[in-house]
Amino acid sequence: PFLIINLSDDIVVEAIEVSNHEDFSESLMEIHVEGSIDYPSSKWLNLGVLSYPSTSLSPWTEKMIRYIKLTLRGPPN
Repeated sequence: PFLIINLSDDIVVEAIEVSNHEDFSESLMEIHVEGSIDYPSSKWLNLGVLSYPSTSLSPWTEKMIRYIKLTLRGPPN
């Protein structure tokens, strides 16, 4: 499953941080982070992958984006 977030302005992503404050849920194993200036987009810019237990990501890009796509991968069944 994935989630697309529409930001109010175009930005350059300097860092991404996630946190899980739910005591009784399992953590996601991976979150693939992509960005785009347009939506719908045929090509997303790869901003990186957050892998458990890492909670922060600093992308190596200076491109402007307005949409962030998070592809969520949960724990193995």
